[in-house]
Amino acid sequence: MKKIKRMYIIIILIFISIISRYKFRNIEREETGQTAKKENDGALQNFEAGLNAMPMSEMEMEEHEEQNELTGRLEAYYKTFLQPNETPICIYEGMNKFAVYKKTLEKNIIFVDVVFVEKETNRIFTWQEDEMIPIGNLEDGKVNFSEMQDFSNKSYILMKKMAGDELLVNVMSKLEQNGLNHLNLIYDGTIKFLNRNYYMISSFESFEDHIIRNQGYYIDSTNGDIYCVAEDAESLRTELFYIDNLYLEKFPDFS
Repeated sequence: MKKIKRMYIIIILIFISIISRYKFRNIEREETGQTAKKENDGALQNFEAGLNAMPMSEMEMEEHEEQNELTGRLEAYYKTFLQPNETPICIYEGMNKFAVYKKTLEKNIIFVDVVFVEKETNRIFTWQEDEMIPIGNLEDGKVNFSEMQDFSNKSYILMKKMAGDELLVNVMSKLEQNGLNHLNLIYDGTIKFLNRNYYMISSFESFEDHIIRNQGYYIDSTNGDIYCVAEDAESLRTELFYIDNLYLEKFPDFS
């Protein structure tokens, strides 16, 4: 009898030990899972806090102001070399690189050059036969920001009031007034060029299963100027040649 009792006691102790280990492991797993969850949540919160704490707007604002200052000084430099009725347009393209255009008296927008500005010395360089050639210094230009043209696009009010079909009809009417007759026109969307927004329209030839676009036209979304799109043969840069204004009325010539 004593042996049987001892056996029962041993079995009970073993059973209690197994149950205790099982409960301990479950508790350990729960604690480990909760710890991992807390660590993940904490890492996510730290990441989000880090993103929110990054002074992106301040950095971008300082960089933008610096670019605007360099652009203004570069335009002032080119103003001294262009014709009196020509306006320089300089666009920052990154890595101290600027594309230089000019707007002529006839409102054509012509490519001039691509230059690089050395911030430390204010020297201006251009590429010539695979070499960087110095061509001037920003100090040579007298900056007068009141005379510089604001070539940014501030408003869509004029063009937003016009539906797509109406835009095509009005542009076609203006092109016909300028001797461009019998054109099929298609609307191609919008494009940003030299910090201004334009509507794109193309003339096209229609075939049974496809169309072929021919001449492209840009319409300034702010003031309604209509341009013929061309390409500078050497630089392959886009140039715009003024045709007419969408809102400018032409009166008959009685001379």
